[in-house]
Amino acid sequence: MAETVNSESIIQGIKCIQNLRFTVGEVFKKVADGLSDHDNKEGKEQAFLQDIHQSLLIVNKQFRDITQVVNDLPERGPVMSLGNAGLLNQDPVQDRFPLFNQLLNTYKWSEKLHEHVGVAHTILSSTLNTLKRSTTLSSISAKRMRRLGPTLHAVPPQ
Repeated sequence: MAETVNSESIIQGIKCIQNLRFTVGEVFKKVADGLSDHDNKEGKEQAFLQDIHQSLLIVNKQFRDITQVVNDLPERGPVMSLGNAGLLNQDPVQDRFPLFNQLLNTYKWSEKLHEHVGVAHTILSSTLNTLKRSTTLSSISAKRMRRLGPTLHAVPPQ
């Protein structure tokens, strides 16, 4: 059926995302503090820019790590659009009322039904077209034979 998802890959992805969030937060703190950390240094602007540059390189590396982890995960199947019914999946009491799973199974069943109906329609329409041609020709000739004309009998008055 579908490939099983490696739990180590998911855990590694979550850790990478946590590291990225932390590093991005640190970059924003450095930018918000501005030049105050570099007041005692000569060329404080250059040191500040170098520090921000190093931090952004770390963010870029962590983002590449996340991309690699995501690419290692197997692809999901087609996403089914169920509209607001997708919110049923967030029901905290899923064990008692498995509405989302039943709804998803019903949706899959109805999609299969639509496919079968489409195939049956094409088969039946081609079959009925051949039947209509044969019955139509015979019915036309039968109607012509019946319409030879009504005979009126005039009864003479007495």
